[in-house]
Amino acid sequence: MENARFSLLLDAFLEELLSDGRRSTTVENYRYLLREFIDFLAGLGCTGPVDVTESHIRQWMIHKRQQNLSEISVHNCYRIPRRFWRWCLENEFANRDPFLRVSCPPPKVQIKRALTDEQIRALLKACEGKHWTRKRDRAIVLFLLGTGLRLTEAQALTVADSKQQSVLVRHGKHGKQRIVPVPSQARLAIMKYLIACPFQPGDEDPLWWGTRGALTRDGFQQVVRDIGERAGLKLGPHMFRHTFATRMLAAGASMEHVRLLMGHSDYTVLRNYLHLVERDLQETVQKFNPLNRLG
Repeated sequence: MENARFSLLLDAFLEELLSDGRRSTTVENYRYLLREFIDFLAGLGCTGPVDVTESHIRQWMIHKRQQNLSEISVHNCYRIPRRFWRWCLENEFANRDPFLRVSCPPPKVQIKRALTDEQIRALLKACEGKHWTRKRDRAIVLFLLGTGLRLTEAQALTVADSKQQSVLVRHGKHGKQRIVPVPSQARLAIMKYLIACPFQPGDEDPLWWGTRGALTRDGFQQVVRDIGERAGLKLGPHMFRHTFATRMLAAGASMEHVRLLMGHSDYTVLRNYLHLVERDLQETVQKFNPLNRLG
């Protein structure tokens, strides 16, 4: 099997991911990493899957660790090629698994950061102003905080979606759909923004607009980053989402309801938010518990 065959296998693998509902951005990330993986193997003299050994996989992992990547990035450099290889095995393009005797421990669980009340007030203050885009920014902050949607999910909504008490998320992870209620405060902010928007988009048009037209995915993310910078904060892509989940759980919402609202397939990710809730509760007990009055 010539090395050119690797490219054919990669194209077929990525095509299957797309057909299974994977987002195009995810597939492109897979393509970039797997292309690098295949080129690295070619540099070691591997002309096809049958030539790859455990030693080659270990050299690949050493190569990636020497790049001072984060734990998550290093783990992805193992996880994604391993998934590709298992696909090759399932479709009989490879006859052995060189990953079996090469391990890569998963990254340590990191507590998800959530916005504080003070930070939320700073974000809303950063949305004050007479220009119509500031009304848009306020609507974005309230919408993301009130729904927990991913940025890409929110960016894909139409004007018609915003006129309902709940939105149907059609572009969720792995192509999953779900219904998420929208708080009245967020719906009101969106209505004020749409009235002020000079483009006057129709029901079938994109919901979010900038001064040059409808916001792309990158444009929407840039708007969120700009709001954060004006508030003196560095907003990660899931900061609002983390805040939504943490506040819901702290207020007593069931894990099942939060899981459904956020579109998770299981409780694995939610456990990260529970760690943050538990830490807040510990601090509260330490500060206000009745034993403190005993001296």
